[in-house]
Amino acid sequence: MLIGLRVDAALTELESAVDDALLAGKGALRVVHGYGTGRLGAAVKEFLSEHPGVASYRPGDANEGGAAVTIAKLDT
Repeated sequence: MLIGLRVDAALTELESAVDDALLAGKGALRVVHGYGTGRLGAAVKEFLSEHPGVASYRPGDANEGGAAVTIAKLDT
């Protein structure tokens, strides 16, 4: 849940969440960034595209939160 955080703080939280999920052997991570201006969502996608532990990512489906959510598939 990154809603309300500035980009720098949100990316620190995201890095920790991805690392924790990888250590726990989870296959995916649901990142809630909200709609807002779109800056946070764009920063999340950029971070995920560069993280070596992330295989791919996609926008959430309608039942997952839609465009306010990004689903990251992790390398396990």
